[in-house]
Formats: sequence, C-alpha cells, structure tokens
Amino acid sequence: MATAVAIGRHLHIAGATVHKHLEHIYGKLGVGDRLTAVLAAQRAGILPAAGARARNGGPMPRHAGPATPPGPGQPP
Repeated sequence: MATAVAIGRHLHIAGATVHKHLEHIYGKLGVGDRLTAVLAAQRAGILPAAGARARNGGPMPRHAGPATPPGPGQPP
C-alpha cells in the first residue's frame, strides 16, 4: 500500500492533505481504514469490483494521474 507521502508526491500535494482527504472519505463511507473504504465503495457502486470489465469487454481503464505541466516556453 502506498503511503500518504508517496500518494502526495504523485499528486503534487502534501502528505497531510492526503491524510485529510482520506479522513473525509472514511467519514462519508463510515469506515476507518483504506481496505474497508475500498470494499465499501465497491459495494456502493462507487468503484468497480476487482476484476471488473469495461463495457467493451476489456479491463477497466486506469487513471493516468495528473497532467504534466508544460515546460518553459511551451504553450499551456
């Protein structure tokens, strides 16, 4: 499992911000940890079940993460 700091680095936010977002998610789902949050979200239809297939029969698409900002001298 990725740490809050590692998730924060990937999303370009502080680890403390990740913790705060997780606390809000846990509260909304009525759970206390990530595994239970994932299971609750799958039961609620918020997340696809493990091994779920897309409508075209292929695997569910993965989120690519944040867009890379343009470099110096490149248009936005």
